[in-house]
Amino acid sequence: MPTVTANGVSTYYETHGDGPPVLIMHGPFGGDPVGRAEASGDAIQALDGVGQVITYARRNAGKSAYTLDHYGLPDLAADARALLDSLGIDRSIIVGNSMGGMVALQYALDYPENVSAMSLVQTGPALMASTGYGPPMTRVVERAAKEGDRTLFESRIDRIRNPLFVEGMNAQGHEQRVQMLAKLSNDELFTLSTGEIRNFEAFIGFDYTERLGDIKGPVSIIHGNEDPLVSFENAGILKNGIPHAELTVIEGAGHGLLEYEEARAALRDWVELNANPEGRVAGG
Repeated sequence: MPTVTANGVSTYYETHGDGPPVLIMHGPFGGDPVGRAEASGDAIQALDGVGQVITYARRNAGKSAYTLDHYGLPDLAADARALLDSLGIDRSIIVGNSMGGMVALQYALDYPENVSAMSLVQTGPALMASTGYGPPMTRVVERAAKEGDRTLFESRIDRIRNPLFVEGMNAQGHEQRVQMLAKLSNDELFTLSTGEIRNFEAFIGFDYTERLGDIKGPVSIIHGNEDPLVSFENAGILKNGIPHAELTVIEGAGHGLLEYEEARAALRDWVELNANPEGRVAGG
């Protein structure tokens, strides 16, 4: 199992193909020991033969290390930078998917010299404030701070073992998660659920709307106009705020955007166009 210590965190990653590096920043928060790096399969398929596709699991997600430390988006961006450093990669294309788009925005602001181009897929600049799932996640974080991690866990254990299916989720992925949770001991479940809460916490209070004008280089925005989780309005905010950003609208598409062939084709075409950044004028 390929892992590196990135920014002090044991980080699981995979690489696929050869050529210009493309880092995929996954969407879901965490609390799941499988499927975060692997869940980027649609992006891997879309970019087959285009470059070296790198997928990884953020801290407290997938097969990466779980910790009770508190952290924020700058730490998650630093983790990604440290991962690429460990692989000897200076500059890369960044693809931020859903919640991973906020990590991508932070990364682009903190490490502009290391970004050759960026694609933002079904995401926005302030998802904890602009989505329906943000407020309940924020309340869970507040309860953990007030009651303590273990007390909160004991009060929620049945709900954690039997998560609700929310419109816009991948049904197969949800069922796999339910089956996985059933196999875990209570101690294992505590570690995963608390790690997930730490991931929620990392995104609270971050709003990049006023900083979008500082984003440099080519940027692609891909969004479905019927997304029930991350509303299409977010795509407009990104498009209007980021200089020279290009918007591709996938008509009739909801969340899980890269399951749509049209979205995968748009991502592939854009990455191919930007795979040689020296051949394109920065920002356009």
